[in-house]
Amino acid sequence: MKKTIISIIGIAVMLLAITACRPNYVIVPIPGGGTPSGTPVADLYELQNVLADGGEARLTGTLKLNPKDLVNLSGKINGNGNTIELQTTESVGDEQAVALILKNGLSLKNVKIDASNAAQTRVAAEPFVILIQGTGSTLENVTITTDEELAGINVHTATGVTLRNIEFTDKPLKAPINISSSTVKIDGLTAVGSDWYGNKNIIQINGVGGNPNHKPSTVTFESTEGIDGVWMEAVAENYGAASNITDDNFKKAGQTVINGLDSWEVRYSDQPSKDTKGWMFYAPGEDASTFTLNEKAANSEADLRAMIAAVKDSTHKYSAIELSKDVELATYLDVNTSVTIKGAKHTIKPATSFTEGPNDEFVLISADGVEFQNVVVDGIDTNDGTGAEDWDGEYAIRVYAPDTENQIKVTFSDVTIKDADVGMLVRGGNVTLKGNINFENLDWGGIGVDSIGSNALLIYESKVDASDCTISYTNDGSTTVAKPAIWKERSNDHEVVKTSLEEKIKEASSTGETDHQTWYVTKNFSDGTTESGSEEAIQ
Repeated sequence: MKKTIISIIGIAVMLLAITACRPNYVIVPIPGGGTPSGTPVADLYELQNVLADGGEARLTGTLKLNPKDLVNLSGKINGNGNTIELQTTESVGDEQAVALILKNGLSLKNVKIDASNAAQTRVAAEPFVILIQGTGSTLENVTITTDEELAGINVHTATGVTLRNIEFTDKPLKAPINISSSTVKIDGLTAVGSDWYGNKNIIQINGVGGNPNHKPSTVTFESTEGIDGVWMEAVAENYGAASNITDDNFKKAGQTVINGLDSWEVRYSDQPSKDTKGWMFYAPGEDASTFTLNEKAANSEADLRAMIAAVKDSTHKYSAIELSKDVELATYLDVNTSVTIKGAKHTIKPATSFTEGPNDEFVLISADGVEFQNVVVDGIDTNDGTGAEDWDGEYAIRVYAPDTENQIKVTFSDVTIKDADVGMLVRGGNVTLKGNINFENLDWGGIGVDSIGSNALLIYESKVDASDCTISYTNDGSTTVAKPAIWKERSNDHEVVKTSLEEKIKEASSTGETDHQTWYVTKNFSDGTTESGSEEAIQ
């Protein structure tokens, strides 16, 4: 009995001694019992030793790393719910700065990656939180915390990569996942979108027809959970060429292979904030009707015209264009299809050297269903005056129906029209004004409503409805403007103006050389102070 007691005491002492020599790890239970897989590691040195022996490492707490600390490592890291805290970013080549580099098939699971405090080395392109290259890396149940200066995961020249249940807790700079020249499987994404894609969770795939250094990729979606769309670099150089490429042509192009999106719709699309055009796969039922003008485009005029042409091509199903910058036109703009142009307070204006339209217009609207929203139209005014004597027949906008049989319905919402002889001429249009309509520095007046074409036999039905808007008119900052905000060229049943007295649009009969007109003005004025116009008829 005594020997037994001594033996038990000896074993207990030995166990205490062994325990005293080991780090004080806390074993976290896992569902179903047992302990998490992997050998416990507390720092980079222990991590390197475990992976060097071909084992799986399990983090026991926060691990602080620099970008290249994992670049030469292979194997598996089980984060066990702990955090890898990134310290810096470093440049890779001439074009990218990244925070963490995985190159030799190193895989991470059940880990949080925090790059929010990483000191960034900004170079030509945006820095990524993670760069994956090489063969066989898997990210599973990985949560990424970034900031607005970092992009997401970049998979470049890699094969056999799996991204499963990836979560971003902050909005990455552009797409949360960017793929080029790689073979990747994706299974689930939780993100908060990006400014590049209108706060949508878009996966971006390069290497179809842009950068010659990119090669075709194969991307398989085992699950599309949390994914709003997949953008792919263009196979066509411009919108015009793309109009002849069908979805089937694209899928057979031998460029990038997409698996798992059979029920998704692919449409030619612009990519905001970047010169490259591309194709976008949209989830079923996704609203994908708007082009966004490229804010970094070298030639925004060409892009705007190309987008109008693409909207006119019914195969692309677009109905709107949103401006992300001011647009300068070297020649007049013909809006010849049903489209909504959303200005976001941006200006369409003439370039220094400008060619007018066939009837001296800056913008010609010749199609039914056009709407301008929140746009500033800065017209043409070659003599740069604001008096009636400065009239030389230049229109900021001309709404002109192609024939006399059908009115074209056009809407202007919260629009500013300025710097022209006439803000708008309506001939054959049914124009509705909404919101705040502002006229600035116009020689003759705001909107002319006319029914007579190039000869007296061409009679158009012309109408302006201003009953649901507020109109302001200033010349050189003065609000006391004795000029019509709207006028009818003639008193006949073909020219109709509907206004609201509550909106302070007052009707006044003009006198003298313009006595055939009826004026609607924003201020009370005496006929004796009204500037008389030119004898030249409005054409």
